[in-house]
Parts: sequence; structure tokens; C-alpha cells
Amino acid sequence: MKMKMKANMICSLVLSLALLVGLFPVMPTTPAHAAASYSGAPQKLSVPPLAFDESKIVLTWEKPDDYYNSAVKIRDYEVFRDGVLIGLASENFRDNYSYVNAYMDAFYGNLSAQHHRVNILSFTATELAPNTSYEFKVRAVYTDETRSDFSASLVFSTAPTPTVIDAAAQGATYITSTSGANADYKIRGANNNATIIKKIADNTAAIQAAIDAVPTGGKVVLKGSGDNANPYYYPSGSLFLHSNMTFEIEKGAVLLGSPVFDHYPRSLLVYPYSQDIRTYGLLNAVTWDYGSLKNIRIVGKGAIDGNGWKNTTTGNGLQTQTAADPTPGSAGVSDPTGNGWRLPNYQSGGNITVDNKSAIDSDSVLGILAADAMWKSRQDKTPNALDAQFYNSRPNLTVMRGVHGLYYEGLTFYNPAFHGIVNYQSEQIAVNGVNAMMFDANNGDGIEFGDSTGITIMNSFWDTGDDVINFAAGQGTVVRNLTNKVASGEGRVFNNFLRNGHGGMLAMGSHTGGWIGDLIAEENVYNSNEKGSNGVLRMKSGATTGGGIRNIVVRDNAVNYSNSTVGNSTIVIDTDYKDGNASTAFGPESEQPLTFENVLVRNITVSNAYIPLISVAAPVSSVYALSPILRNFTFEDIKVLSYVGSGGNIAINGMSDVTFRNITGLRGAITTTNSKNVTIENCPGTTNRTPDVLNGSGALTVTANTYYATLEWPAIGNATQYAVLVDMLDGYGYQQNKIVASAGAGTQSTGIALRPNTSYKVAVRPETTGANASYGNLLESTVTTGAATLGVSTVSTSSPSFNVKAADITGISWQDFKWNAVTDAVYGIHYYELTATPTNSNHATKKYKAYFNNASRAGYSLWGLDDGVTYDVTMKAVNWIGQEGPQWGPVTITTVPGTLMQTPAWAPGSQLTVAGGRWIGEDMTITWDERDVTDYSNGDTARFAGYRILINGVPVDGGAVQANAKPTVQPGQHTYVFSPAGLIPNVPYTISVEAGSEILKYASGAGGLSGSTGFTGTENTELPRNQVTFGKWTGHGPSVTRTFLATAPVAPTITTSSLPNGIFGIAYNQALAATGDTPITWSIESGSLPAGLSLEPTTGKISGTPTATGTASFTVKATNDAGSSSKDLSIFTIMLSGSSSSGGSGGNASLSYSVSEGTKAENGSVSYDTNKATAGSKVTITATPKEGYTLNDMKVFDQNGKEVQITKNADGTYSFIMPEGGAKVEPAFTKKEAAKGTPGTSDAKKFNDVKEDDWFYKGIQFMSEKGLMVGSSDSSFSPNQNTTRAMLVTILHRLEGTPSASESGFTDVKADTWYSDAVAWASSNNVISGYGNGLFGPNNDISREQLCTILYNYAKLKGYDISNTKNVNAFTDGNNVSSWAKEPMEWAIGSGLISGYENNVLAPGDTATRAQLSTIIQRFIEKGVK
Repeated sequence: MKMKMKANMICSLVLSLALLVGLFPVMPTTPAHAAASYSGAPQKLSVPPLAFDESKIVLTWEKPDDYYNSAVKIRDYEVFRDGVLIGLASENFRDNYSYVNAYMDAFYGNLSAQHHRVNILSFTATELAPNTSYEFKVRAVYTDETRSDFSASLVFSTAPTPTVIDAAAQGATYITSTSGANADYKIRGANNNATIIKKIADNTAAIQAAIDAVPTGGKVVLKGSGDNANPYYYPSGSLFLHSNMTFEIEKGAVLLGSPVFDHYPRSLLVYPYSQDIRTYGLLNAVTWDYGSLKNIRIVGKGAIDGNGWKNTTTGNGLQTQTAADPTPGSAGVSDPTGNGWRLPNYQSGGNITVDNKSAIDSDSVLGILAADAMWKSRQDKTPNALDAQFYNSRPNLTVMRGVHGLYYEGLTFYNPAFHGIVNYQSEQIAVNGVNAMMFDANNGDGIEFGDSTGITIMNSFWDTGDDVINFAAGQGTVVRNLTNKVASGEGRVFNNFLRNGHGGMLAMGSHTGGWIGDLIAEENVYNSNEKGSNGVLRMKSGATTGGGIRNIVVRDNAVNYSNSTVGNSTIVIDTDYKDGNASTAFGPESEQPLTFENVLVRNITVSNAYIPLISVAAPVSSVYALSPILRNFTFEDIKVLSYVGSGGNIAINGMSDVTFRNITGLRGAITTTNSKNVTIENCPGTTNRTPDVLNGSGALTVTANTYYATLEWPAIGNATQYAVLVDMLDGYGYQQNKIVASAGAGTQSTGIALRPNTSYKVAVRPETTGANASYGNLLESTVTTGAATLGVSTVSTSSPSFNVKAADITGISWQDFKWNAVTDAVYGIHYYELTATPTNSNHATKKYKAYFNNASRAGYSLWGLDDGVTYDVTMKAVNWIGQEGPQWGPVTITTVPGTLMQTPAWAPGSQLTVAGGRWIGEDMTITWDERDVTDYSNGDTARFAGYRILINGVPVDGGAVQANAKPTVQPGQHTYVFSPAGLIPNVPYTISVEAGSEILKYASGAGGLSGSTGFTGTENTELPRNQVTFGKWTGHGPSVTRTFLATAPVAPTITTSSLPNGIFGIAYNQALAATGDTPITWSIESGSLPAGLSLEPTTGKISGTPTATGTASFTVKATNDAGSSSKDLSIFTIMLSGSSSSGGSGGNASLSYSVSEGTKAENGSVSYDTNKATAGSKVTITATPKEGYTLNDMKVFDQNGKEVQITKNADGTYSFIMPEGGAKVEPAFTKKEAAKGTPGTSDAKKFNDVKEDDWFYKGIQFMSEKGLMVGSSDSSFSPNQNTTRAMLVTILHRLEGTPSASESGFTDVKADTWYSDAVAWASSNNVISGYGNGLFGPNNDISREQLCTILYNYAKLKGYDISNTKNVNAFTDGNNVSSWAKEPMEWAIGSGLISGYENNVLAPGDTATRAQLSTIIQRFIEKGVK
């Protein structure tokens, strides 16, 4: 492994010497920990997303997999870098995360020694060199001083030194105080001080300009005073970050949120459906083209202050300290936040007290920015909006949407007007060492993850006004997630200290539609002093929200309560959650019930439990949805160290498959209500319990006639009843038919009515009831009833009053209906069938089956409707034998036209054409093809907005354009002239184009028939205040990367005046020279070099071995972006004295050297016209492949291993000039394309060298399915193998249907080859013409210009349109295109069949691989080129 090369080698030497003399500790020899059959090593050593910079790398790991099985516990971890011990995790944590560490020390120093003491699972390696690789390993240290095995090693590199932009250089300013003359910065609306309002707006623009100026990999910095107790305040409104950048706030700097609501753009929709308009935050990075924003770091030792609420009037606006809080005297270190170990206490307002419904500030007004937002939203009066919607207009601290790669580190986050750190539809997010001080700001969630995955939260301090760490997964049908994939979660939460927060360290819900899960919370400490606090786990949702929460692990945490009037429970599970400020009208996720499942809570210690340990209320049924399910929960190794009053108990209701194990210190016995399969083991005060044994053997026998079935089964265990379940195989699963009481120990039986001529699955589930209610495995069978004619329906004909839930409530894709239960005294009602028939035939009819599983059901939510469509809805009841009742309705509904979901899409391969822009002073013209864009807008709810131009991901009009629909180029235009003035010369810039849609309407507030509101939708006719147009832009548009010169480019001038003579048979090497800007491309304009020599276009080097004597005259040309120059030169090749080109004697030339085969070739052989030859004489090689193989490559090397130039002859042989010392020949043979007519596989997945995420996968799949190409073997396709001329002609021949033709006449195409018929057909139809010497070269690799020419000829044969062209001179090497290929190449480029490579290179002579060919032919066929 090569690491820290060059200068770092010196460091390695010094380090080695230091180790010898004992300057650094080496890996100590210590006893190994007995790990039994486990690995015993820390697992998954890694670096969280973006947790590194030019001098630092943050490491994390997971515990050894024998952690819970080892009697000896881990006390710490040792970390090694490049084989040298660099420290213990605990000491590193103390040094780098001193604020969190001080709180943990105070916790353990003042509370019970029995508390679980957390292990630190991270290490921050500092003082590293930029752009350097390091190797890390970790091992555990046990309390008996033994060591575990080492983890797997991790090699990771620091970042290069970034370009740094000081915001002050762009005009950003700061204030040093927010009192006195600057007091208005902390008053709602800036106290209407016009001067300060303008200063904030100007400062926002200056900081934004600094952000926009940051190049890829760079960072913008807010400089600080160095003292967080006396900081510089940078007032600002909304700022917008871009990809591949760092935003740093130094120690002693505060980004202070403007108190003016108008400084925050208002066009944010939390979900892409039915939602009030919300407002962007202080820091933002937003896109609706998810993943197109990436790699954003928000770091520093300063702070972000949202300026949301006033401080409380008691305690100087500070919280009362608890006995377990650090103090200036006890912490041992100074408070790095500058607060003297005191925590701020903000006003806990609501949607009335926030502004007191007044425009005037007073003591009764509790908000600052929150008040200004609320009051101005009240004045706007958005339709369908009330206090709840107005209240949700408050800005968050941050809003990130659609970002891949986010990193937050080191900052202190204060006082949000709404929520704190908010992340939507983003992935790969790490939060490390932040301090959230938001208590008791109303709704002040610490951090939120909406539909976000790949999350790490570590080493941070949380003191919040609402949920600490919240996960949400949306609501309604539109958020249904992928199978076995959660919409939000997939992460770890560890080594955090939580001070206050309603929701605890994991608060999940209430939006659960797309599922939340796959989360681990471990090694955290929670010391709550909040009235209303819960604890480590809060799961909340409602029956109609759908989805659920699954796969949650909460382990190894310590909890203490310091307030006697705290909230619900340490662990809260709530299926009846209601949010008083909810503003989203939504429908059910699907017909599946809300489900919480697969939860493990392990090794938790709790002291001063004023509240229940676990509280689970009965699942709350809904009129319109199935009853929620709570299943598969395990609680074990939990210690209640002390409780107060009625705290410290466990009470659950309505759960199944629950285990309580080793829970000590409870106030009383565990109570379980309406719960099944409960296991209780070793919980003092509660009798052990195991589920009844109900899994006996035996088969279910079903005997059916026309519409009746008899079921028989053996008695199972001590079952007291059996549930009979029926599945119609209609996708809805089992439905309960009846409950049958046990008949004792003998055979059990019952009869059920079923519809005739129908197949079913039938099951019986054994159950017991009472305090130890249990259920066993299903006994299952299948049955098909016989045919019969049904009599008169027994379904009641009484009107059920079928109607909508409320006449004015309709969503974009749902509608609630209600009705009275229909009866059938004979057979019973099986289900209700609802049909939604659209009045517009362009939309599909929807059918639903409503199965009622609880007594509360009295309706159904239609879901998956199309938005903006009128439907006639009918309902009828169906009994168990299939008889139908009367059809009720129709009831006519109209869904709300929804917000446009899609962003415009660019076609694959879309590209920009660039002219000019070679230097900072020269404008660049970029052009794109509008036909490459697919627009999904309908002109009603959205319209096409046009295009915007971005430089390094920043709109040319400024970063704030992220938030609106402002285009750079209007629809119908496709050219933009860009000035590089102001850019940094000699730095690469990426110029890209995005297409966008402007949202005209959105489904506001609570929905309703009038709920689709114009986006300007207030009582004003113009855009109100800060509400901007709303655009959805593609983030994946075409782009080019350019480096601009500082001055006008200088054309080359060739300075080489003459060239040295060459010597026959002796290697020649001479570089041409020229002045002018680089890069320079060299070429031979006329004449030719001596035989055996060639010119390297990029270096200007003439090299090779002359094979003939005499004078060769030629004109050499040097070209760059600014122009070209030419010069006439010549090389005279001489023969050394005594040597002869015919092999005469004299000097070394008289010696004969051997030619031999290097590595023995497989699947073929080679022969030579002579086995010995003198240096400088010609040797000819003949390659003979085995049957079914072809020559893929031929190389010759001299005695020193240097490759010798070879020439491919027209007859298929190869020749070279014998070098001094002899030559070795190395051929390579590969399996050739299958014979004509051989069918290709229809599934590219069978090729082990083709993966679904390869760029060429679709092309290969397409060609295989069409039978146009086949694999190189049964399991391989060889995508990177070059394509021969015969292969292409064979593909076109197959595409044409393999017509017959007379022989081609080419002397090198034998009649019995696999390609002979194809070549004959192509030749007779002028698709090919060969080399002009009677040769076709079937086994020659095909070049890009040959490929285009053959396709062009075929297009002409077929009569396709060949008028769409693009000049090859737009490419830097366009003059390298052969004259005969110029017209075909221009057609292929204009038709989108091929494009240039990076740096605008066309490379006409490059060979085409099988992967490239498959993609080009697919485009040729699919684009129609007709």
C-alpha cells in the first residue's frame, strides 16, 4: 500500500526512528480477550458521510459482536493510525466534544453509580496532512485490561486544501452587540426600522454572493472574534447553499436570523401534495430533483441563531440548573459555547400568544421572528387557512431538500422560530458535535428527517422545545414506499447527551405513511428537566395515516428525570396522535393498517422515574381505516434505579408477541390488557408468564359443496376458541369469518358459507383468552366451491345513507365516505364494494373492497384517485355467498387539482454545445436542444417556466433562485451567452442547464372542492410579501466543464527549425517545440514522416524506428484554441557503415536476433516468416486462431520489455522491425461473435460482467432481446472488447432480417465464415465499400468514424431522414475526421447517436467497444432516425 508519498516518506522515516527511541507509543503486547466463537473485534470501522476535511478524519465503529455475551465489559477503545497508537476514544471525546463530555461527567458524578456508563464509539483524528491517505484500526479495551482483536483496517484520505472565500470580501458585515443602538435586530419586524431592514437585506445579498463564489470543494467563512461569549453577529435572511461546498462559521461568529418575515422566501411545500405554503429557513439547500444537490458541509465553532422567540422573563431568560448539570466550578473546562454552563430558556408560546393577534410588540407578545411571521400571515389570509396554517409559516433554522451528502459539525443552534435542523428527501447525512439550545421554543424540534435515510447522529448536545430527533415519512397514498424499504431512517444515534425534549432521543411520527425504521439508538445519556418530557422512545401516528414504524433498536442508554411534573412515559407508543397545528389534509397510505413492529429496547437504566416506564394505550380504531397493529416488541435488561410517586410502572394494551425480560425496580406488576402472546421472565413483582402452547400438529380438512364448506381440525393445546379466516385470493389477505368456541379435546368442526365456483384459502387460528391470551400458528388449507345458481339476495335493502364524510372535504387523491352498516341475517356481510367512475374517459375506473375488521368501522377512504377529476361513486354490500345488495349512489365528487409532482426530464445523452469562452474576457455561447426536455405541466396547475443556467450549481442570477420559478432563459429559447468575467482563471467550472416548471396552483390547507388555490392565493392579487413564484427544477441537466484562461489565448508558433537525422534500425525520439498556450495538438499537414516513425498528437514527439533510408519531407502543424501554425521540416535517414537494409554484414547489424513467443497464447498460435533476423530488418507474423476464436490483440516487446511498433498488413498479417537484442511476440485471442442465426439471450442479467447499474446495461439488454448481439460466452458479454467491422455488419444484417445476397468479392472474406452472408448483403446494397484494394478487413477493429459511415449508408438505404446534422468543427479535434467520414459523422452527432468525450473531444479514430456499439445501435433504432 502506498501512502503519503514523496515528502511524506521523510515523515515515515522520522516516525520509524522515533519508534525506535521510544518517542511514540507502539502497539503494546497485551493479553487477548477471549472472544469464544465471536470475532471479538470492533465492527464496521468507517467514516460517516463527509466527516473529514483537509486536516481531520472522524471515525466510527460498532461494538464487537460478542459484546452481550462477554462477562467482562468494554471500558474503552484504542485507535491506531498507520500502526501507531494515537489515543483512547474516551480521551479523544473529552478533547474534541468537551461540551457533551462535561454534561456526561456531571451526570455520572451526581447520579447512581448503577447507571449504564456509555462507551464512546468514535474518534476524531486531527492534525493530518491535506490530500493524504492514512490507515486506521480500532480495538476494544476490557475492564480486565485485555484487548480485543483489531477491527478490519480502514484506509481513508483527507481532502485537498480548499479554496476559501471570506464573506467579508463580498461585503458581508457584522455587529458586535444586539442591544442599545442595535436592539431592533432582536425585535419582531426589526421594529419597522427601515435602515436596519435594508442593512439586513444587503448583508443577506453579500453573504449569498460569497456562497455563490465558492468553487467546487471550496468553503465560505464567516470570520469570528475567537470568543463565543463576545461574538460578531452577521444578520441575514434566507441563504441558499450549493453542491460541493462548506459553509463555516468560526468561533466567535453568529449567523443571526433576521427578525423580518419578508426576508425569508415563502414557497416551501413540505410534501408534494395538499399542504399550506411554508417558508424557507435561515440556511437552505433545496431541489425537487432529489440527489442533484450533493456534498454540503455546515461546520464551525460558532453559532446559528434563529431569533425566533423572546427569552423568558424569569431567571434572566435562563433555565434552572439541575443537580446533574455542570457548573463553572465543576466542569473543569470553560464553556465552549460562551454561556457559562447556563442554558437559554425561550418563551413557550402558541398560535395566539406568539403575536397576541396584534401588529404591535408588547410584553404579551412572546415571539420575535415567530411573531412577525404569524402576524403577516394572518394579514395575507391564504384561502382555506386558519391559525394552524398561519402558524406553520414560521421559518426553520435550516431546510435541506433532495441533498445527497450532508454534514453538520460543531455549531451551536439557537432559538428557531419553528423547527431546528430540517432535512427532507435527503440521504447520507451526518450530525457530529453540534449543540442544540432551543428550549422551550414552541415546536422547536432539534432535528427532523422527513423521507431521509442513511443517517448518523453522534457526539451532540440536545436541549429542545419539542421532539429531540424526529423522523417522519409522509402521509397519504403518494408516499407509499418500496417493498422492504423505509422512507425515513436507516441510521444510528449514539454518544449524545439529551437535556430536554418532548419526544426523546427517537421521536418517530406522526407522519408514518412511507414507513420509518431500521434505526439504532445506543450509548446516549438523557437528563430531562422538562415539563412534558417523555424519554428515549416515542412512536406516534394515527390509523388513517398508514405505513408504520419497524426495526427499531434502543440499547445501552442512561436516563434521569429531574422534574416531578414531566410527561407521559419513558417509552410511549401512541396510535391516536393528534397535532393541534396540523394543516395537511391526507388520505390513507393504502388499505393496510398502521403497524408498529419489531422493536427491541435493551439495557436501559432509569432514575427518578416520575412517569411510567412504558405506556401503551389501546390501538385506536378509525371509522375509515383498519385497526392499528402493535407486534413483536422486546424489552429486556432494564433497571429502574429509583422512582417517585406513581412512576416506574409498565402498562400495555392491544399488543401482540411482546417479551419483558430482566426488568428490575418496577413500582408494581406489569399490566397487560387485550394483549396476546406475552412473555414475562425475571421481572420482580410480576409472575413469570409464557404464551399458551398452541402449536400442536394436525391438518385442517375442508369439504365444500356449492356455497357451503365444512371445516374439521384436531384440538390444539389448551385453545379455548378458534378464529376462522377466509382469503378470497383477491390480494386483501385473510378476513375473519367467525369465532368458534372449543369443543374440548376431540375433533373441532364448523361450517361457513362461501360463494359458488370460487377458490379460497381457509385457515383456523387457535386462541386462548383472558389475562394470558395467546394465539398459535395457522392451520391452513385450500378449497374450491362448486358451481350453483344463487337465489334471491338476502342482503338488506334498507338505505344505508351512503354519502361523503363532509361535502367540502376532498383531497387530491382521496375521499372519505360513510354509511350505516348493511345487514344480512342469513349469511352476513362479507365486504362492501365501491366503484369510482370518472366522468372523463381518459381516466380509469377504480374499484375498492372495504373489509371491516372492527365495530368502529362505518366508512371507507377511497385512495389512489387522480387529481382534479370528477367521479361518480357507488357502493353495494356483498354477503359471504356473493349475493349483492342494491347499488347505492352515485355520489359525485371532484378531487382537488394537485401540485405538479414531476420535474421536467432531460433525455439520456443530452448535451450542451459550447462556442467561445476560452478566457475570462471572452463570452461563451451555450446551446442545447429543447427537444431533449420532457415537460409534465398541464398549463392549469403548472406551466413550463423555461431554463436556468448554473455555474458550479449556482444559478447565474444568484443562489436564492433555488426557491422560485425565475428562469434565466424563457421557454422557446435554447441559447445563452455567458460572460466568464469575475471567475477565477485556471480553475475548472461546470456550466449546466436546468429546465423547470412553475407551480400555479397547490392544494392548500385542509383541501376541499375549492382547495386548489392559485399560488399567489391570498386576498391580494399580487404575490404577497415574501411569497415567491414556486419552481420545480431538474438538477440533472446537461453540463460542460471549462477552465478559463486569465488572458486571451496565444496561438502556437513552431520554434523547431530542423530535426536530427535518423539511423536505419535505430530508435528515434525527438520532440517538436512551440510557443503559445497549451494544450497544443500536433499533426502532419502534408507529406509524411519516414517509414517507421509516428507523431504523438498531444506531446509533439516523433518516435519509432526508421525502416527505410532517404529524405522524408513533411509539413507539421501545431494547433490550440487560439489558432495554428505550420512549418516545413524533413528527416534524413541514413544507414550505419557496414549495415544493410537487406541484412548485410557490418557492426551490430550483422548479428541475428531471435523472435520468440512471450506468454504462451491460448486459443490460437503464431508463426513468423523468419525465426532470426538482424536489427532493422522486417519480420512478418501470421496469427492463426482456433475455431470459434479471433485475434483480439497483438503486441511485440524488445529485450527490455519496451513495446515495439507493429504494422497491420492488408492480408491480416503483422510486421515489425527487429530491435537490438531480439523480440517477444504476445498475441491475445478471444471468443468471436456467435455465428449468424444464433439467438441471443433475452436477459442481460445472465452475463456476469454486466450489472444493472452499468451505463451500458439497457443497451446490451435491448440488443440481446432483439437477437442482434449475443454473449462472448454463455456467461459473459465482454462489454469492453473492441468491436470488429464484421460484427457491425452482422448486426445490421440481422436487423434487416438476414436476406441472402451473392458473394461480396472481397478477397479476405471467405464464403464459409460466420459473417460472409452479412458482408455480401452489405456490399451489394452499398452499405460498405471496403478499403478500396479488394479487402474488407472483417476482423479489424471498427473506428468511430467507420461506424458512423456504415450506419449512415444503412440509413440512406432505408430512406431515413439524414438532414439533422452538426458540424464536426465544433469539437477540438474535428479536423481529424477523415474527409470520407465528415458527412456521416455530422449526421450521427446531429441525430444524437454519438457525442464527444470530456474536453469536447470527438476522437473519430478511436475504436468502439461492444458496450458502446450496443448503446449506439439502440439509439439508432429507438430514436427512429426515420
